[in-house]
Amino acid sequence: MKARASNLERGICELAGSNSQDFVTRLYSHGLINSLFKGTYNAAAKGFFSKRNLPSYIPSKNFALAVIDMKNAGVNLPQNIRDALKAFETVAGQDVAQLQLHIEEWYNGAMERVSGWYKRRSQWIVLTLGLAAAIAVNADCIDIAKRLSTDSNLRQSVERMAETTVKANPVNDQRTPLDRIKEDLASLDGIGLPLGWGKTAPEALEMVKLHWAGWLLTALAISLGAPFWFDMLNKIMVVRSTVKPSEKSGPEASKDAKPAASATPAGDSAAGAGQAGGEAPADSTT
Repeated sequence: MKARASNLERGICELAGSNSQDFVTRLYSHGLINSLFKGTYNAAAKGFFSKRNLPSYIPSKNFALAVIDMKNAGVNLPQNIRDALKAFETVAGQDVAQLQLHIEEWYNGAMERVSGWYKRRSQWIVLTLGLAAAIAVNADCIDIAKRLSTDSNLRQSVERMAETTVKANPVNDQRTPLDRIKEDLASLDGIGLPLGWGKTAPEALEMVKLHWAGWLLTALAISLGAPFWFDMLNKIMVVRSTVKPSEKSGPEASKDAKPAASATPAGDSAAGAGQAGGEAPADSTT
């Protein structure tokens, strides 16, 4: 959906402030920025179905050097850009490297806000897709949890199916993803797991009343993403596979333990005799 690129463009517009369109056009047309994407910048071709191929990331160094170059070329910059450059020049003086560093830090700070926009938008999109998927397959996690917690036979059947699925080689699976989903749902329905809509078409309003909370929880679980659940499952498996020390085959002696000496070596006896004769030891602090 090119959301990163559109959010980046919006962030630069807000960074420049009012009357920023001419500045944004010049910035994206500058060689340091235009080299990051194909074609030319067209401000009028905005929208979801636009064919613009703008960059999803602009390095802070490229932005800073482009702004400095436009300033030196006498381009009429927006008020926000002029005010920022004036403040940076007051601090940096004649040091161009420091001026560039200040512009980069200012740009990076604005891009952190843009990243926040993108993450929030992505979370809403994933939540909406998760809710649609949960409703499509009637994945009510509350109802499923109740059935699994009260039916041991169902738990064992689901566990066997999971083990079989893990052992199967997906490379040799010639089914399409849609066919695979349909067959898996049919298999789960066959063992009695409350997943899917079945053959009858229940009243929509009644189903919403019964399952809306479970659908929403399922959508929230989906929106957390695969990395979260992989980490969670890894932690659970580590806890399950850990054996308590008391369950081992009795206490074991430490491998670092050394048996006590039964006799004093001859060399030590000689050293002791020397000390008895009045000689001081080499290291009396031991």
